Amino acid sequence: VCSEIAPALAEEIGAERGLRIGRTAARLRNPANAAPEWAADRISADGPTEPVVVTHSDGRLATLHPIFLMQPCLACHGAPDQLEEGVADALAKVYPEDRATGFAEGDLRGWFWVEVPPDAN
Repeated sequence: VCSEIAPALAEEIGAERGLRIGRTAARLRNPANAAPEWAADRISADGPTEPVVVTHSDGRLATLHPIFLMQPCLACHGAPDQLEEGVADALAKVYPEDRATGFAEGDLRGWFWVEVPPDAN
């Protein structure tokens, strides 16, 4: 879901509505999910835990929405010693610098971000 379905949905909805949509985290799995510049200094391992709205001087609006880990996410993001056999090896192959394990249900995993261009406001 995270590696294939979510990016495709973000791309489709973003194109449909003229938005930029993505995901990021303080502990990245995929370096391609690094935070946009406006969000980088707003995120950390412990927050924000509520939505944040930013109005840029050029008229763009942007928002961060927290992602809290749910039970199904533990299959790939849970404690390394509790992952099913083969999962850690598969993650290491695809994401050699993975920092996105060791979470528990309810933990802050990362954020969805959305940018609205000035002409769409």
